[in-house]
Amino acid sequence: MSNVLVIAPVFDLPTSISSQAVSSLLKFLIDRQVKHAVLVGAESNRAFFEITTRLRQYDAVFYYGHGNETSLLGTHFLLTMANLLNAGRFKNAIVYTMACLSGVRLGPAAIEQGARAYFGHETYYYAAFPEPEHNYMADWIEYVTEIPRALVNGKTCGEAFNLYKSKCTMFLQKYRTSGFENGDWYASTLQKNRDYSRLVGDRNARLV
Repeated sequence: MSNVLVIAPVFDLPTSISSQAVSSLLKFLIDRQVKHAVLVGAESNRAFFEITTRLRQYDAVFYYGHGNETSLLGTHFLLTMANLLNAGRFKNAIVYTMACLSGVRLGPAAIEQGARAYFGHETYYYAAFPEPEHNYMADWIEYVTEIPRALVNGKTCGEAFNLYKSKCTMFLQKYRTSGFENGDWYASTLQKNRDYSRLVGDRNARLV
């Protein structure tokens, strides 16, 4: 049985949106009876992260918060939660995050320090909102939880990544042909969310 760590900083508008994706994901994990721990809100900091990963090894870490090229920020933009120096805390884990930019340097560093696979992003990751003509946020929640759900369902990292891209493409085509007032904007941001996502490490890795 897999053991999963879910991390969800909540302190601004983007993380209030991603926290709703986390709520959906946690319901899925509970329904599947997946063993998991959660660092939410103020607990999403370096001290709690390092203590939690020292006390127990996790098969996967799912992070929904801000990032940059070298860090997952957690709730403290100066004392970052995970960075190039402590990326070894991801050893033997599959890491998924939709954080901006962390696929540039942190992802490869995590692999060098023992992570099995790392899903990251090489530019900024765009949020989505409920609009009068369509609830784009509901679609966003669906595709940003696609990879964790696929991994829990037994897919390899490569298969999960392909499912994510397919789900993005499905919504992208919908936005381009719907005639929605804001369809063009959400199509352009969704295309970036799809095309600049990266998977490094073992594409054949699965959750145990």
